[in-house]
Amino acid sequence: MAIGELTGHAHAFAARAAQLFREADGGRCFFAIGDKGAELCHEEHDPILVPAGRYELRRQREYMPRAGRFVAD
Repeated sequence: MAIGELTGHAHAFAARAAQLFREADGGRCFFAIGDKGAELCHEEHDPILVPAGRYELRRQREYMPRAGRFVAD
């Protein structure tokens, strides 16, 4: 689950639908979706079907003149 910092809304997979992995040294996150795919749920829109596969979880950043910052919803 990824909880929005400003609104508290969450994008989430059912626990059995996806597995989350984090690199021990680099801290990057990845998730794996099983053969049937998985629904990504959110309070403000219909579920999105994510196909089976392995994905890197990346937080969106926005440009700032001196440094980037993570986007907050």
